[in-house]
Amino acid sequence: MFAPGRNKIYLSGIELTNGTIKLQKYKNQKGLNINFLIDYFSSGSKDTSKKAVFDFNPGEINLNNIQFVYKDNRYSDKANGIDFEDIRVYNLDATVNDVTFDADTMYATIENLGFLEKSGFQLEYLEANVKVTAQGMEYQNLLLKTDETNIQGSIAFNYDDIVDFDEFIDKVKINSSFEKAHFPRMTWCFSPVNWKV
Repeated sequence: MFAPGRNKIYLSGIELTNGTIKLQKYKNQKGLNINFLIDYFSSGSKDTSKKAVFDFNPGEINLNNIQFVYKDNRYSDKANGIDFEDIRVYNLDATVNDVTFDADTMYATIENLGFLEKSGFQLEYLEANVKVTAQGMEYQNLLLKTDETNIQGSIAFNYDDIVDFDEFIDKVKINSSFEKAHFPRMTWCFSPVNWKV
C-alpha cells in the first residue's frame, strides 16, 4: 500500500544483494559523508507543530552478501583486533522482521545476522529483539554465536546522544544480563588489552 496522503506506506519487503555501504568521517568536519543527504531533506529549523503519525511498514528486509565500510579519517592509529575507526565487513547477511515505529522508537526482530570483519573476527549467527531510541539500543532475547562463543541473554547501550559512540568507553553505558555466556577468546577482537574472563 502506498498512500502518503493518508500517512501510510506498506511494502511487501526489501531485498539488498551484493551492495556496498560506505560511511566516512572527515578531518575538521562534523558528521558523516552522508550529511549532505540529511541536510537536503531537513527543513533547517525545528518543527514543533503536531503532526499526524506516519505509518510505515517495510515488510521483511533481507540483506545478502553486503559489504559495510566505516572509516574515521580523523585518526590514523592502528588497533589490535577490530579497529573501530576503520571497519570493513564482508559477506553480511541478515533478515529483519516486525519493524515498527512508535514516536522516536523503532522496534525490530533481527535473525540470521552474520558477517566477516577484516580483522578475522567472524560472527556466525545473531538474533535479537531490538529497540532503538535516541538515547539507547536494547537487544532482548539475544543469541550470538562465533566459532568459540555462545552468548544468550540481553544487552543495552545507553547514551545521551548517538555521537557519544565517538567516545564509547567514557560515554556509553552497557547493561547486560546473560543466561549463558561462553567466550574464551573473543575479547581479543574488541580490546587492545587482555581481558580476564
